[in-house]
Amino acid sequence: MKKKSILWSVLAIMMAALVSVGTTSCGSDDDDNGGGANNAVGTWYGTSSSYDEDSELTLTFNADGTGTYVAVYFDSYSDDTDRGTFTYKMTNKDSGVITVRLEDSYDYYTANVPFNINDNTMSVSFDGEHYILRKR
Repeated sequence: MKKKSILWSVLAIMMAALVSVGTTSCGSDDDDNGGGANNAVGTWYGTSSSYDEDSELTLTFNADGTGTYVAVYFDSYSDDTDRGTFTYKMTNKDSGVITVRLEDSYDYYTANVPFNINDNTMSVSFDGEHYILRKR
């Protein structure tokens, strides 16, 4: 009888150790937006020129995976400003994807915009425009 009691005690201790190792070694991968350093956090500013329009883009990345944008478009007739919010996910410390919900003339749509960071320069291409942004 005593052997059975000792066996159950040893088995219970082993199960408790196994459960505690399994739960402490499996932390959440979603709480730091990409794992490790996030070089995107901060405000980035840049310009772009095309054949019929110039534009300015300001992106502000927050540490919680959200951000804001301001895009100003200049052409020979008028200026137009778009403002909004976005979320982003880092794929590593120097690149990621911005997800933004936009509106065109007829409908809303979601755009996924990749970006890359090299030192204090961010490269973003969207809707035929290529921006080189500098960290402010």
